[in-house]
Amino acid sequence: MVSLKLPRRVVFSAVMALLIVGAYAPWAMGEPGRTWTPAEIDVAEILEHVSRATELPPGVGFRQEIVLRAFLSTWRFEAEVRVEPDGRVWSKTTGAPSFLPDSFAAELVELARSPYLFDLRLIEVQDDGLYVLKGPRLKDQGSGAREATFWIDPQRWVIAKAEAAYSWGTLHVIQEYTRDFGYQLLARQRARATPYGFTLDIVYRDYQIP
Repeated sequence: MVSLKLPRRVVFSAVMALLIVGAYAPWAMGEPGRTWTPAEIDVAEILEHVSRATELPPGVGFRQEIVLRAFLSTWRFEAEVRVEPDGRVWSKTTGAPSFLPDSFAAELVELARSPYLFDLRLIEVQDDGLYVLKGPRLKDQGSGAREATFWIDPQRWVIAKAEAAYSWGTLHVIQEYTRDFGYQLLARQRARATPYGFTLDIVYRDYQIP
């Protein structure tokens, strides 16, 4: 468990690091596609499929129930989030710890472009059909994770799992989905940071599709 002597800015940095990878959420998508073989598709095509599958319809709203564990403490809070017709993300957070910014909930959505921060290549097609993409951070994409790995489900074009390597440790993110309103919607994100033990659990509820 993390020491109580760690400054809060370290916790905030670690939390946002969890999100920069984990928040790549397949919020909404059309019908699942067929499974492709490596010979039929390259990484650019994979990311294009995921991009189309995860486009948020303008006006969609939902609620986040968030549990953050750090400093030997647990914070439980929630946020209302809405994507405006012009694409901007509006959010209102209630009960969050003081070291998190007011824009925290919106950043969960805005950070959904993290795979494009990396020079990814297809390294494996697992027995369960998942594509494993891995690569270093692009030089023109600032600081952050040095390397990331994404497990993509080609049946639904969603990222089922992600890991990112930092100088201080590794992030592990698992994502769960539900089908409703004719879309494949994110239901839950669970993330942990090793070796420090920060954890983040986000449950998505009350989707309102225009």
